[in-house]
Amino acid sequence: MDNEKIIYYNLHDEHPDPADYSRHCHSGYEIIYVVDGEGRYVVEGTEYELCANTLMVFCPNEFHYVDVSPNHVYDRYVIHFDKSFLQGDSEYLVKRFDEKPLGEGNFYSAMDIPLSVLSVYERLNNLSVLPKAEAKIMTKMLLGELLVLLSVASPTEKKSESEPLGAKVTRYLNENISAPLSLDELAKKFYVSKFYLCRTFKAYNGVSIVGYINSKRIMLAKEMIESGETASNAAFRVGFGDYSSFYRAYKKTVGHAPKKADMSQDKMLTHYKDKD
Repeated sequence: MDNEKIIYYNLHDEHPDPADYSRHCHSGYEIIYVVDGEGRYVVEGTEYELCANTLMVFCPNEFHYVDVSPNHVYDRYVIHFDKSFLQGDSEYLVKRFDEKPLGEGNFYSAMDIPLSVLSVYERLNNLSVLPKAEAKIMTKMLLGELLVLLSVASPTEKKSESEPLGAKVTRYLNENISAPLSLDELAKKFYVSKFYLCRTFKAYNGVSIVGYINSKRIMLAKEMIESGETASNAAFRVGFGDYSSFYRAYKKTVGHAPKKADMSQDKMLTHYKDKD
């Protein structure tokens, strides 16, 4: 068998350590059948329940992460493969996965998948007794069988948490608006790529993350200044690292330098406009 194109194995952890699992992605496909386990999968910011007799599909370059319970056994069958392993007419079997949105359609519950899926993994795991040539032929047949079974099944729409990523990020920013915030750290926090985070946030809010943070901070600082706080103290309290960057952002957003003056409601509404 060409091990560069397909890998399969069964892993059984009696006491899984959550620290052993990190956010990652890969260039090929991964299909996991969970025999037993508790926790959650996070795929491009979308959460799915990790539980027995379920199946997860991860596509190329789709960031994912498992947050597994250390108090419950984690038993699963895993298969990794490249599209190049599927030759000719078989390639269309992964088309549905290529075309789905990131973080959607990854999860299949026990009610949505045939029992014969587990049989495919068990047979793959036992191919080591065959000669190399025969094992490669049987592997292609079994992978094709697995993909055909999934082609007639529908991914489970119900997620452990249905709140959109844009909403989750927005809520987090509001709760931590004065704390140090960076795109790199936010991407790690929500287990997504920085590009996907920025694109999803702007599609949801109509403003970039940087524009949103600056607008929020300027609004808070403006309220502080109008309540008697000095501009320099307000800048520090809302999270700006230096006064010069605060001054430029304030003047660009509000339209004038920081001062204790009232602003009309119409002008305040422009604070959320993307300035990037």
